[in-house]
Amino acid sequence: MKILITCCIALMMLGCKSKKNSMPDEITNSQNGEQPVKITAEIGDMETASAAIDITDARIIGNTLYLDVAYSGGCKEHDFKLIGSSMIAKSLPPIRAMKLIHINNDDNCRAYLLRKIEVDLRELAYTQDKGSVIYLTLEGWEERLTYTLE
Repeated sequence: MKILITCCIALMMLGCKSKKNSMPDEITNSQNGEQPVKITAEIGDMETASAAIDITDARIIGNTLYLDVAYSGGCKEHDFKLIGSSMIAKSLPPIRAMKLIHINNDDNCRAYLLRKIEVDLRELAYTQDKGSVIYLTLEGWEERLTYTLE
C-alpha cells in the first residue's frame, strides 16, 4: 500500500509543470547592452490599438517616466508610443490617463523580450509652469504616478 501511495504522489509531482517550465523558450533582456528606447509622450487618441505588453515597473524621476516592459517577439523591430488623454479629471491635483502603445509590426516570434523605455513626460504636464503637479494613471499599471514638472 505504501508503494502505491508513493508512486501516485511521484506521478502527480512529475505531471505538474512548474512556472519555469512554462516560460517561453528564449528570454532576451535589454540589459544585455541594448540602450533603452527613448520616446516623448504625446496627447492623442486613447482608443489606439496596441499589441500585448506587460508593464513590470513604472517610476517617474524628474521629467522622465522609466518603464520596464515585457512582450513576445524577436524577429522584427518593435515601436512604442505613450499617449496621454486630452481630458483631465478635475481633482486636486488633476488626473490624466495614459496608455503605452506597443507596435509589434506583425512579429509572430515567441521570444520573451524585456525592454526599458524612457518617456519624456513634459507634454503631459497639467500646465507648463515649473512645479505643476498632476497624477498620471497608466493603463496596465495599478499605481497612480505623481508627476511634477521640473
